[in-house]
Amino acid sequence: MNRPTRVVRGARCSLDELRAHARYLLTTPVAWIADELLRGSRILSHATIPSVSDLGATETIFRDLGGVTAGGRCFLVREGFAALHDARCTDAVSRGLVDRYLGILRRGEDLDLRITARLDDDGVERIYDGNRGASRCTSTASKPIGSTFGCPCW
Repeated sequence: MNRPTRVVRGARCSLDELRAHARYLLTTPVAWIADELLRGSRILSHATIPSVSDLGATETIFRDLGGVTAGGRCFLVREGFAALHDARCTDAVSRGLVDRYLGILRRGEDLDLRITARLDDDGVERIYDGNRGASRCTSTASKPIGSTFGCPCW
C-alpha cells in the first residue's frame, strides 16, 4: 500500500554537507548509504517533516522489533515505541535507547534528532536512520518537528 510522502524535499545539499552526512552515516547500521551518496548514485537534499503526526505516519525499515512483528509490513514510526515496550519484545538495546532519549526530553534537555529518509522503489518514503529518535519524538509529542533532515533519494 503506497502512503503519501510525508517528507517535503528542499534544496540539494552542498558537497561539504554531503560529505559530513556520509561521515555520520558510516557510524550507523546503514553505512552502505554513505557509499551510495559518495558515488553519486543518490542525491542528498534538505527536507522537513511538517508535524509530529506526519513523522508518526512515516514508515521505518523494520518489520520485526525484537520478535514483535508489524503483520508483514514495515512499522510506522508511531508504532515503534509500543512495539519496543511490548512484553514479548526482546530488543532491550533499542528499548533502552528510546527510553534514554525520552529521559533526556523529560529533563528538558535538547536532543538532536537526525533522520535519514529514502524514497524507495515502491514510492514509499522510509526512515533508514533515526527510527529510535523519531519513535521517541512521537511518543512524547513534546517538540515540534520542522528541523532540516538529510534525505538520500533516487
